[in-house]
Amino acid sequence: DDINSDIYDSLRLNRKLPYTAISYVNYNTIDLWWLICLVNNIRNPLELLEPGTLLKIIKPTHIPGIIDEIKSQLK
Repeated sequence: DDINSDIYDSLRLNRKLPYTAISYVNYNTIDLWWLICLVNNIRNPLELLEPGTLLKIIKPTHIPGIIDEIKSQLK
């Protein structure tokens, strides 16, 4: 809830989609599905969201910085 609104766009789902598909559409990779779940407080990624659900999607330009920050925290 405390994510700066300048770094994400809102996406309203028009159908049920797996998170890997949402990741691919927004980031050209299926590998960032976990980020979508994390940003939107989704606890069960196996449960698909209902159409009409509003998601926060981190803008692609911010992804490298986020990944770098996560990597630095793991050291």
